[in-house]
Amino acid sequence: MFSASDSAGSTPRPQRRLQRAVWPLVIVVPVMLGLVWACMEVLAASRAHVAALGYWSHAQKDAVVQLLRYAETHDPSHLAAYRRAIAVPQGDRTARQALAQDPPDRERARRGFEAGGNAPEDIGRLIWLFLNYKEAPFVADALRAWEATDAELDRLDALAAELETLVREGRATPEAVAALTAEIERVNRTLAPLQQHFARALSEGFDRMRTMLYGALCLTALALLAMGWLSARRMIERAVRAEQELALAERAVFAERDRALVTLQSIGDAVITADAQGRIDYLNPVAEKVTGWSNAEACGRPLEEVVRIVDEHGGNPVRELPERILRERGPIEIARNATLIRRDGSEVAIAESASRIRARSGEALGIVIVFRDVSRERRIAAQLSYHASHDLLTGLVNRMEFERRLQNALHSIDTERRSHVLLFIDLDRFKHVNDACGHAAGDQLLRQVSDLFAAELRESDTLARLGGDEFGILLENCSVEDALRIAEELRRRVENYRFVYEARCFSIGASIGLVPLALCQQTVSAALAAADRACYIAKEKGRNRIEMYVPDADEAHRRHIDHGWGERVARALEQDRLLLYAQPLMPLAADGEDAPLVEVYVRLRENGGQLVSPSAFMPTAERLGLMPQLDRWVIAKVLERAAHCLEAGQVPPCCIINLSAASIADKSLLDFVVEQFERHGVPQARFCFELTESELMTHYTQAQRFMAGVKALGCRVSLNEFGRTTASFGYARNLPLDFIKIDGMFVRQMTADPVDAATVEAINRIAHVLGKRTIAERVEDEAAIATLRAIGVDYAQGYAVAPVVPLEGFFADRGRAACAALSRAERRQTARRRAATSTTSHRAREAAGSCHGKKR
Repeated sequence: MFSASDSAGSTPRPQRRLQRAVWPLVIVVPVMLGLVWACMEVLAASRAHVAALGYWSHAQKDAVVQLLRYAETHDPSHLAAYRRAIAVPQGDRTARQALAQDPPDRERARRGFEAGGNAPEDIGRLIWLFLNYKEAPFVADALRAWEATDAELDRLDALAAELETLVREGRATPEAVAALTAEIERVNRTLAPLQQHFARALSEGFDRMRTMLYGALCLTALALLAMGWLSARRMIERAVRAEQELALAERAVFAERDRALVTLQSIGDAVITADAQGRIDYLNPVAEKVTGWSNAEACGRPLEEVVRIVDEHGGNPVRELPERILRERGPIEIARNATLIRRDGSEVAIAESASRIRARSGEALGIVIVFRDVSRERRIAAQLSYHASHDLLTGLVNRMEFERRLQNALHSIDTERRSHVLLFIDLDRFKHVNDACGHAAGDQLLRQVSDLFAAELRESDTLARLGGDEFGILLENCSVEDALRIAEELRRRVENYRFVYEARCFSIGASIGLVPLALCQQTVSAALAAADRACYIAKEKGRNRIEMYVPDADEAHRRHIDHGWGERVARALEQDRLLLYAQPLMPLAADGEDAPLVEVYVRLRENGGQLVSPSAFMPTAERLGLMPQLDRWVIAKVLERAAHCLEAGQVPPCCIINLSAASIADKSLLDFVVEQFERHGVPQARFCFELTESELMTHYTQAQRFMAGVKALGCRVSLNEFGRTTASFGYARNLPLDFIKIDGMFVRQMTADPVDAATVEAINRIAHVLGKRTIAERVEDEAAIATLRAIGVDYAQGYAVAPVVPLEGFFADRGRAACAALSRAERRQTARRRAATSTTSHRAREAAGSCHGKKR
């Protein structure tokens, strides 16, 4: 029988067996782990010391090299490089001294080792080794060699200071520099064996420590193997399970590393990760904000439940998103115009990219999606696209979009046998409203008339503002009879309409030209020209009527009208009845020009004294080829008046002269300009020739040649209508422009339209980067002037700045004030310009010829 005490004090046999089997392991395994840890730490510490020694040695040698270069070149950059290099051994010395004191200053030592260029993860091991093994023979021997370098480093620093003083005070004679150089090289030679001694002592000591630790580790391993052999059978199954768990853990580690890497790289964008089954396991804060899901709520849910992406245009949802991503090897774009449906049902435009997460073996572990909110960018792009095809004042289709639709209609006449009619409408007495009440009233009238027209048209019809008070209407799938009925209704509505502005009432009319498109020559220009001529005939016959285009009759009438205007323009040139007008520009920047900058215009004076605006006779002059003669008259007269101004002791303004496409195409124009400058001897820098983008597109080669020639003369060049086409910035980059005139369609409404303001700001910034000055035209209120000044535009032009005035009066009134700002040196140079002009003219012809040769 067992006693109660025996029974209570006895231990079950299985438990005793377990204790006997385990206790040797409990002792041996920690010992072995401790030895392994010690080996790893010794190896890491030795590597850290080797790296530190490498940094120290490299920096010391670099410091000597930079100091010798400074002695040779006296270049301060080498002295600065020396100080950066010497800071490394000085930082290590600071760390050593901090650890050697009692008690050790660990924080100071850490800062010193950081200054020595050591990796942050190695600094702890350096401190640990120093504090625990500084009494060891090999460490003590290495420290003595290290301490021996202090005096030489101090000496090297003193030599650097002495050399800097000699250079700064101008006493760096070759003899003095040679002496210092010799001493620097001596210090370098002294440091070399100390470095070698330090490295050798550490290396030998670490070798001995590793040998002892490896020996102890081997003995412990043998003991462990002996015990393991006894229990190997019982542990085989456990080992197999442990191996499987280790493989799973390895894959999890690699997957986690890849996820962390993508997340860190995508910070600032929305990042979503999911496993290989398409279930979400992470959303970063940006993704939470964009999707409306929190990380806790989204984790574990299917990806397509949280990330619902549809095509922006068609609204089609993206299906099988995880499968698509996992199939591709690299990053993919989920949808070209992707829209994300948020949790609350709202939509967010996004730009996204997706990729799969792979293990080292290539196995797909999951997917990651990175995207950002681009709603604002797409909204601005849509607005820009809208403004590119619509008139900013009325909201109607603009001329460019109207011509595109007209071209499609002309094409459908042949391909689909359809009937279309074009209406060209010009408002009667619109100028009277503008003159009486200003442009604000005219703008309001145009908007109201646009609404009136739109109310009478079908949904399939296109109503466009072609410019000024001219409208175009494309009646698709419409017979001539129906078109006449619609045109008559439009004319009647305008006739009965009364425009009231500030207690004043105005009546207007509409002259309408009607063209069946089947009668045109299948070109947009022919159709518009025919409609314009029909409208003009309607005006000639008394206004406020409809005139249908008849090819033969219209051509005869046009020839009659052209012949009459042609004779009037020719007689005006012969009888000197053309008048020059000017509109001043306002410099907005603080460094604006002292002399005024003006744009020159031309008016025709009839025999009765009435003034005719350019819009009345310029189109005819262009059709009859009179523009080169007219442009030459303007150039000659402007230079002649500038010469008279100089002879009177006054300063002419800088005049901007507009050139027509026909003049640009005339190769002899440059010779004429050179001849006029030689004749009048005026300063070329005070004249600027302005071209439009349309003229550049038509005659690019000739325009480039002309620009090169006048630039060689010293004149300036301006480009008008900038920003209307995508080619604008190419012209600004490649042509020798001085001024870029921002198109008025952006400037006019910029205070009310943020997109227009952003467009003006972007054009101004790009122009300044390219070295061009900017002019904003059609500035019509003080708010626009303030906005342009804030943006940084150089000049403003428009009725808010100054009206159009006779050029002669401008010379007389403004010349005396500008004369006071002109330096005497420039006045003396004026007399010399006549002699210098011939040389400059020769260079201009050479420049133009060179440019023409390159293009040819």
